[in-house]
Amino acid sequence: MLLVMSASVQDDTLSLCPGTVAIAMTLRLVQSPPNLTQGVMLGVISGLGVLTKLTDWVLIVAIPAVLLYRTPHASPYPGSH
Repeated sequence: MLLVMSASVQDDTLSLCPGTVAIAMTLRLVQSPPNLTQGVMLGVISGLGVLTKLTDWVLIVAIPAVLLYRTPHASPYPGSH
C-alpha cells in the first residue's frame, strides 16, 4: 500500500522521513548522555514533521515522554537510590 501511495505526490510519504529520523534520534538520545545540539536537532526534525502533516503531533507528545521516562535522574536526597 505504501509503495502504491508513494507513486504520487502526497504529504504521507514526506511525513515518513522526519518521523523516522525523529524516532531514530530519540533512540540514540536514550542510549547516550543528553546533548543540547542533538536535542535541538530533534526538536527541529519533529517540528518539520508536524509542519508536513499534522498527524505527526504524536511525535511531539511521545518523544518528551520517552526521554523523561528513560533518562536517569539524580536523586534530590543524598544517599538514596
